[in-house]
Amino acid sequence: MLTWVVGAGGLLGGAVSRASARTFIGSPVPWMVPVEANNVLESDLSRFVAQAGGSDWLLVWAAGGGSVASNRSDLRAEASIVEGFLAAVRRRHPAGNGAFFLASSAGGVYAGSSHPPFDESTAPRPLSAYGEAKLAQEELATRILTGSVPVLIGRLSNLYGPGQNLAKPQGLVSHLCVAAATRRALNVFVPMETLRDYLYVEDAAVMIVSWATAAVRSRPQLPITRNLASERPTPVAGLVRVVQHVARRPIPIALGASLTSRDQVRDLRVVSRDSADRVRTPITPLPVGVKRVYDHTLRVIAGHP
Repeated sequence: MLTWVVGAGGLLGGAVSRASARTFIGSPVPWMVPVEANNVLESDLSRFVAQAGGSDWLLVWAAGGGSVASNRSDLRAEASIVEGFLAAVRRRHPAGNGAFFLASSAGGVYAGSSHPPFDESTAPRPLSAYGEAKLAQEELATRILTGSVPVLIGRLSNLYGPGQNLAKPQGLVSHLCVAAATRRALNVFVPMETLRDYLYVEDAAVMIVSWATAAVRSRPQLPITRNLASERPTPVAGLVRVVQHVARRPIPIALGASLTSRDQVRDLRVVSRDSADRVRTPITPLPVGVKRVYDHTLRVIAGHP
């Protein structure tokens, strides 16, 4: 199966590329200029169609620089790229069996939902512009591609892993590892009892590829939405203890508030309903995953990433 990961340079996209047996290499995309970005993506789509021929294929959308702190104008620009690309895929896609996977955010779409743990039957209720944008992307993929290409929507819990982009105000595991490695205080803008589901990115990639491979074979007619999570909720205080145990040193924590604190729900437990096509993947224990992130952090600081 030929797999094209749009956003292969990111944390999730890179992991999905590594988990795929055969990958298509896309061109660098000028994300800051939507018109040019769509031109590059459409050109790559033509190459992808030609390379896939009549074989099985998978197209994964794991791109996007948004976070809870993103402003609406940046998110609108991202949405215009997504919409343009989806329209291009509807017009032209490989002749063989295939599927389109959209990476969405459980934290974004369920932030204001009621009665955790949240499963696929939970009514989404975003609290931030980021969550609204993710839900809008889900709706775009459903509206544009249904009847043309099988659509899989994965609502991912809090991803973590080596190489996370620390320029973005997310990724608490990575930021805690940096704080431990540099012995600098870390500002935490949520209560220490805040519950999150931390999913190691390589586990998420295996889930996505396994699920998509089955869907390419079964060719579902209607879009399928799944929550992809470890289903092992951990409070922030518990995560801090894990990082401190791995690093063997204390981490100074400064509790505070930010403009986005109101968008951070206290309880974000995420589960998936049991069904015949649910992907079951061995979950990396949190201390094991944290150790890999911490070791990678030490190498980066030492100049050997």
